[in-house]
Amino acid sequence: MLTAYTKDGKKLCLGNHYKKESLLYFRSREKFHCPACGEPVILKLGDKKIYHFSHLKGGSCQDYFEGETEYHLQGKKQLYQWLRKQKIIAELEFYIKEIRQRPDIIFLLNGQRYALEFQCSQISQEAVSKRTQSYLRNNYIPIWILGAMHFHRKNQHSVVLSKFQYLFLQKKNSEWTIPYYCPENRIFIQTNCLHPYSSKNTIANTSIRKEEKMTLNSLLAPSHSFHVPLNVWKRAIQTVKQNFVHYHNAKSLSFIHEMYQNHLNLFLLPPVLGLPVKDAPYIESSPIVWQSYLYLDYIRHKRPGEILSLAAANQTIQHRIKRKDVALRFLPQAGHSDFRSAVFHYMETLTAIGLLTRKKMGFYQLNKSLEIPNSMCEQQDMENTFYHNYWGIIEKELESRA
Repeated sequence: MLTAYTKDGKKLCLGNHYKKESLLYFRSREKFHCPACGEPVILKLGDKKIYHFSHLKGGSCQDYFEGETEYHLQGKKQLYQWLRKQKIIAELEFYIKEIRQRPDIIFLLNGQRYALEFQCSQISQEAVSKRTQSYLRNNYIPIWILGAMHFHRKNQHSVVLSKFQYLFLQKKNSEWTIPYYCPENRIFIQTNCLHPYSSKNTIANTSIRKEEKMTLNSLLAPSHSFHVPLNVWKRAIQTVKQNFVHYHNAKSLSFIHEMYQNHLNLFLLPPVLGLPVKDAPYIESSPIVWQSYLYLDYIRHKRPGEILSLAAANQTIQHRIKRKDVALRFLPQAGHSDFRSAVFHYMETLTAIGLLTRKKMGFYQLNKSLEIPNSMCEQQDMENTFYHNYWGIIEKELESRA
């Protein structure tokens, strides 16, 4: 830890710029105590590790057993100093008695309190959710920043996100983002505008900034200007289809089998099944899967001119969720929306490209039935024509702030 109290209640914060001589002087004259549990702590001033306080062996404080790494200590110290340089009122390791939690940093901005956590080690989704809700109930806005060792870039346009990383996916300005920080290189990494195409892989806009070039406003309201490259999305969807066949599991086999039972070939699906839509991160299953089930169970049974309802579309996906054919993500930082938001945006995209016409809120008229290609050549021609005519419209839907 980087803060402790003297026996007369004075706080010593190692995030401030103390010289070693001053700290040696304090150590020779003061006894220090943990702000959380009150137990005695030792001020360590070695040359190999950042100056810090440490509990005595055998201590009962929960924080003692968490075992902070040098990486974590450096990171939260740098983030604290980064905030102070921007004239932000901040405190390092402030213990919030009401919820018995000690965020790495708290700060005040425009009258609003924030609790910043620099998360390096893996913790359970229950712990993330509990801490997040505790902060919110006590009027702190939580900000989770992941250690950059968790960042995994697949290529220029794609990143790989584990279930653990998805716990820190946030929604800022109607857009998705995960912030990372690397204390070794003093850089911020922001993964914005996520468009997942499988359970782990997502197309995203990744920005990397040196600490001195990054502002708090950029962290709280990241830029979301990003166009999903058409060829990248087409390639990603094709890879998902191939992986379903070559690296199948029980779920993918069940999906493929059901497609064949209904005279549908995975590689001959129309391009309208497997589109990027806003709020797709709420659904863990690939867009190919949940959009195909929506077509199979509901849309294909409607004739041109008939009415489709958003409620029925949601019920269709809900049924597949109960059957475990479609999986959802647990996103404790993403507010109260759920898969229904993704379904709504899919229906709106189908409306934008002319397949549906919105009649009134929650109701759509089917303009034409989906044409199913009969061969790979036909599918390829259909796909090329579709994307040539509609990709610009799809991008506008992705950028909308609905």
